[in-house]
Amino acid sequence: MSWIAIKITLKKIWSFIKNYWHFPVVLVAIFITFLVTRKSSERFSEILKMATNNHKKELDIINNLHAEEIRKRDELLKRHSDTLAMLEREYQLKFDNLDKKKEEEINKIIDEFDGDPESLAKEMSRKFGATYVPRN
Repeated sequence: MSWIAIKITLKKIWSFIKNYWHFPVVLVAIFITFLVTRKSSERFSEILKMATNNHKKELDIINNLHAEEIRKRDELLKRHSDTLAMLEREYQLKFDNLDKKKEEEINKIIDEFDGDPESLAKEMSRKFGATYVPRN
């Protein structure tokens, strides 16, 4: 580049600065602001990183607590269903045994009072809590 080309370029730049002076001023102000606040922006970014890390830790704690609650709930539901199934089996066994005992007792009473229906009716009402109403 020759001296004349540099001179013409500088004149064009000076003309631009005279007409549009606010653009260079704003650019210089932004640059100065960047230089002055660089340390505080680093501090701000550190604070932002710490807040982000704290937030992640809190989310991890919340998720872990939630998973623990779900695990305990599932354990309790399983224990409940196991206990309920065991109680139903015990009930069915006792019910079946009771039916067998009642049936045996009824057959024994019928055999004892084979020929006397009146005495059979009285004995059945006494054993099973029914009210005996004699025939007229």
